[in-house]
Amino acid sequence: MILIDVGNTNTVIGTYSGKKLIKIKRIKTTNLKNFSSKIENYFKSYNKSNKNNFCIFSSVVPKINSLLKFIIKKNNFNFFNLNMNNLPFKLNIKYDKKKIGADRIANLIAINNYKIRNCIIIDFGTATTFDVIINKTYLGGVIAPGVKLSLENLSNKASLIPKIKLSKIS
Repeated sequence: MILIDVGNTNTVIGTYSGKKLIKIKRIKTTNLKNFSSKIENYFKSYNKSNKNNFCIFSSVVPKINSLLKFIIKKNNFNFFNLNMNNLPFKLNIKYDKKKIGADRIANLIAINNYKIRNCIIIDFGTATTFDVIINKTYLGGVIAPGVKLSLENLSNKASLIPKIKLSKIS
């Protein structure tokens, strides 16, 4: 099975087999031509010996959805587009469902899968989201500018704060 999480800056695509993530790739969402060819190549490299080729994707970038569905179908995969309108099972949500993106739903499903009752989910991306789960019930959250966006804005507006480059520490 292929899993895809489309974000505003990056798309993460992975291959899941059994109960294990066996391959993962990060692709820039912002360059559509590059995005399209890299997604195509990922699907072509997938071992299609299993006749039940399936893909689940969540997306917070509506303009990508048609392209992604086209590539998935072209590669003979069935797919499920995770969003609030087609949840695969009941989730306890005490919040305006129109304001919850697919990325946050995916996080909530993961928390439910791990049987975690109480937590705050923090997701660092283009935006940083904070979501509150109490007694397995989603109560809501906050969307704030992401780390990179905040840093760029702060250094542009505050003359004594220098521009620094973020780097990954392994």
